[in-house]
Amino acid sequence: MPRSLFAVLLVCLGLPSGIVRAEACRCQYADKAALHAGATDVVEDVLRQARDAAVLDLAPVAVEVRNTPALILVSFDTRTIYLPWWQELDPATQEVFMHLGGGDVAGRRLFDLLFQQFFIAHEAAHWVQAQARGHTSNEEFFRDADHYRNEAEANALAVAFWRQTREGEAYLAELHRVLAPVAARLPDPVPPGAAAAEHFNANYEALGSDPMSYAWFQFRFVLDALEQRGGLDFAQLVRNMRVPTDASDR
Repeated sequence: MPRSLFAVLLVCLGLPSGIVRAEACRCQYADKAALHAGATDVVEDVLRQARDAAVLDLAPVAVEVRNTPALILVSFDTRTIYLPWWQELDPATQEVFMHLGGGDVAGRRLFDLLFQQFFIAHEAAHWVQAQARGHTSNEEFFRDADHYRNEAEANALAVAFWRQTREGEAYLAELHRVLAPVAARLPDPVPPGAAAAEHFNANYEALGSDPMSYAWFQFRFVLDALEQRGGLDFAQLVRNMRVPTDASDR
């Protein structure tokens, strides 16, 4: 591990030099190969547990470390989850995280907690949603979808997954502690009198081009799931994913 990365890790964990508790932070990796291996383990574990929970015949999904405009996503067309790598992000994107986090180290920590750990399980949850409903392409998954429900559901499953892992509760507590003040600083994009779910669904494509507005919704999905984590049941959430989420449900 490079010295600079090691120093950041110590600051993130609040540990003095020479003391490293690797199990306390699974969300920062020495190189892309390590991230790929760790993320693959997470995705395979989510799918294994989902198969067991709902007797689903889930196809595997690949993992690729490659920066994209969406930062992190699952493509049903290529059957791949794409993960970002901090060192290859453009400076403007890095600056956004530093601004949101309130500093260089805090911004990097925000990125790691979300995009090198939490959202890996989130994207695997979207894969489970698609497989459970028989969707095999992006067009099928997004056509007439209840995007609000899909995102809330994926975040709930991610929280339920991480909560049952070693150090999971400590990790989720830190994620809540870091994310709550960040979310509070973002402007609310929902017009007065409008329902958040209806606004999100009606403007889903436009929100994809407005990072701060989309972040407002996504961070609240995460925080809502974190605050309800004591009552989230992984197996039941997976079983609920069999139910279609098209426009007729809304």
